[in-house]
Amino acid sequence: MCRRVSLAGDEPIAEHISAMFDLNAVVPLRLAMELSQRFWRGRTEENAAFNRSIVNVSSTSGAYIFSNIGQSGYSASKAALHMLTCHLADEFAAFGVRANTVAPDSFPERVSTASVCDAIARVAAGDMNGRMLLLEASGASVA
Repeated sequence: MCRRVSLAGDEPIAEHISAMFDLNAVVPLRLAMELSQRFWRGRTEENAAFNRSIVNVSSTSGAYIFSNIGQSGYSASKAALHMLTCHLADEFAAFGVRANTVAPDSFPERVSTASVCDAIARVAAGDMNGRMLLLEASGASVA
């Protein structure tokens, strides 16, 4: 669970938000880059044959503003993850690797962990590239 902080409050939050960006965007980017350099580049046919892909787990907070709950840093870091994933999808397509984002609503409270796992598996097995699958209590939609 992320710590709730307000941009309008008195608390210094720049370090807190920086840490969220590191965890939620920079670390997944570094992992994707390492995988591409070590295993995927130069193996386009093999990557396509095995339907290789990246599925990052984000949050609906990266797509919507939920007012007055102190999610600015968390939301921005998840939005950054999605945009980085879109760029990975664009660039990694050159060597047959897809990249997508699954963005559940609050889980396991509103969306079950099993639903998130099922969505990750569906996205990994499919052919979607550069998209965000929003998982909300009311159902799933692609953005």
